[in-house]
Amino acid sequence: MPFCFDPSTPLQLIVVVEDHTPCAHPPPGNSRLAAGQIVRVDVGATFGLYCSDVGRTAAAGHWRPDVRQAFDSLRLVRETIVPSLRPGMRIGDIQPKIMQLFPRFGLPEPSLHTMLMGHGLGIEIHEPPIIEPSTDTELTPGMVLNIEPDVRPNGLCLAHENTFLVTDENVELLAPLANDSPLLIDG
Repeated sequence: MPFCFDPSTPLQLIVVVEDHTPCAHPPPGNSRLAAGQIVRVDVGATFGLYCSDVGRTAAAGHWRPDVRQAFDSLRLVRETIVPSLRPGMRIGDIQPKIMQLFPRFGLPEPSLHTMLMGHGLGIEIHEPPIIEPSTDTELTPGMVLNIEPDVRPNGLCLAHENTFLVTDENVELLAPLANDSPLLIDG
């Protein structure tokens, strides 16, 4: 069943820390954020009938070397896959292309949850087309997609969820970051 934000609540925020990062909607906890812990934030908003969806991963104070290496490798996956996307490409072919990049960049095979590499975005937060092998829909100019592969080192979930517009020639990042460097939360 598709998930859409309640229009009466224009902003939705999910913040998960460390071992809760693999959970999409975990129950609230009462622990304090400690140095080196990972924080995953997923934010959505509505404007009129339309939804947005963006996710980021950050570290508190510093990145642990093994987690930073996994994060950097996931960034390389994104940097490799996005320029290869073109109108007319079958959406079901995107997920296998991403999966092929994981070993190339030293990442473990994605978990079952990661089989969802992204989704359409518009009136609902998760709407067709879904980026999975069974999707026969083609990338079409004007389509808006979220692309969100993740990696799960040591029981964590690291992801950057970005929104793209399919243009006549390629896909364009709708909310570019100043840079794609690993984010730090100073404390």
